[in-house]
Amino acid sequence: VVPIFYLDISEKELRKRGVSVTPLICHNIGHEIDNRGLQAGGAFLRQQLMSSDPKIIRQSGGEK
Repeated sequence: VVPIFYLDISEKELRKRGVSVTPLICHNIGHEIDNRGLQAGGAFLRQQLMSSDPKIIRQSGGEK
C-alpha cells in the first residue's frame, strides 16, 4: 500500500530493479485495503504460488 502521491516514483523504482508492478488505485478508502485490493492481492499470491516449485508450497503447509 503506497500513498497515491508516491505511486509513480515507487512504480518507476521497482521497475528499474526488475520488479513486475501492477498498480491498483482505490479512491476514498484511506490507509485500508478494500475488496478490490483483496482480490488483486489474492490473484497475485495465486499467480506467484502456482509458478513456484510445488515442494515449497508443501513445506509451508499448503497444498499436497
